[in-house]
Order: sequence, then structure tokens, then C-alpha cells
Amino acid sequence: MKKLISVCGALALWGALAQAKPKPKPADFSGQWVLDMSQTKSLPQGLESYSMAVNQNPDQLKLKTALKGDLSTPPESSYPGGGGGSYPGGYPGGMGRMGRMGGMGMPIGGVGGGGPMGEGGPGMGMPGGGGGGGRPHSMGQSGKKSAAFSLYPDSAVFKLDGAQSTAEFGGPEHEDATSKAVWSKNGKLLKISLESSGDSSASGRSIKVDDEWRFSKDGQSLLVDRTVHSVRGSVTFHLIFHKQAAG
Repeated sequence: MKKLISVCGALALWGALAQAKPKPKPADFSGQWVLDMSQTKSLPQGLESYSMAVNQNPDQLKLKTALKGDLSTPPESSYPGGGGGSYPGGYPGGMGRMGRMGGMGMPIGGVGGGGPMGEGGPGMGMPGGGGGGGRPHSMGQSGKKSAAFSLYPDSAVFKLDGAQSTAEFGGPEHEDATSKAVWSKNGKLLKISLESSGDSSASGRSIKVDDEWRFSKDGQSLLVDRTVHSVRGSVTFHLIFHKQAAG
């Protein structure tokens, strides 16, 4: 009987200790992080530099981004009439920040002259013009690459308890977004999501950006897997950042 009581007591003590075990300390991403242009693949044309200033405490993560370069210039080999091609007719909109109408260089707003990811707007152009002639096209690869940087918030504050907060997408329209940050169980991976509603966004299209942050194995680099979702599909980029020395 005494042996049974001892075993039960040991089990109860073990259970209490297991419940009292502290959670793993989450990674701290604080610092000035600069994108490694030589190691990150498939960067958009016109991007000169990109950095993130991160200030993190147990409750929240404050983020400011800085982008240098011109992501509005469409590639020379764009779709016919798509803001950079030389063929007659073509598809509406372009790949840059401002679309064109009727080849006359008149801005029609939005990123890419229609949707916030360069989708373009139907029927905005004249035959033979830079605006295209009447049917929407799927966003080209150049537009997807640019969106991963131009759409990301200039600044944001993410709550680290998993609660939702608000942010603004980048770009000329600064559309409202719902943001959320969730830690993995071991605290080494941070998942950040930003989503706008098609009903409330200025473009009328739903946009979502998902980030996964983690350190490299040697702890010297910040690895960010960024996926941009839109009605035109999804694309993922693997971004590699190095910490800039203080001062």
C-alpha cells in the first residue's frame, strides 16, 4: 500500500513539473536587416536595396521597411501593348505603379493601372495604345516580383500573442489590412499574415501576404519566406537578410 502511494505521489509530482515547464523563449528578430541582393533570387527589376528595422519585445514586434529603387518600370519584353511592349493592340494595364490609357500616358491609378498587383483594368485602352484593347490579363512575373516588396507595409505593429491588429499595405492606395502574428511551438518560427478584404479594399480585389520568419542555422541571417496571394494566383520568394552593425 505504501509503495502504491509513493508511486502515485511521484506521478502527481511529475505531472505538476511537466505543467510548470516554461515555454521555449521565442526568437528575437530585433535589429536592422538588409536584404542580400546577391543571395536572394528572382528579385524585381529596378530594386536597388531593401531593408527592415525590427524592434521586438515580448508583447509586440514593430517593423519599418525601406525600399530604394524604381519598381514601376515595366520590362521591355512585356505583353503587347502592356505598358512596355511595341506590338499593336494588347492587354490592359501595365506592370508598374501607374497604368496608361490609350497610349497617351494618362494615369488611371493603382499598381499596374488597375489591380494593386498590376492586373490592369478591362477596356481601358485604345487599339495600338499602351493601355491595351479590352480584356484583362493575368499578372506577369514582373508584377508578382514587385508586389512582394511594394505591397508590404512601410510600417506595422504585430501583436505577438496571436491577436489580430491592423496595418496598411504599401503602394499608392495604402489599403487597410488585417494582420496577425503566430509563433511556432518551439518559438523559432514566426508566421505573419496580412490580408485585405475584396469588399473593403480600394481595388475591390482580395490580397493576402504571408511571411515566415526564422534564423539560419548559424544564426547569422534572417530568412523570410514571403508568399503573395491574389485572384491571379500565388508566388513565393525566399528572402535572405543580414544584420547591419549598429551605427
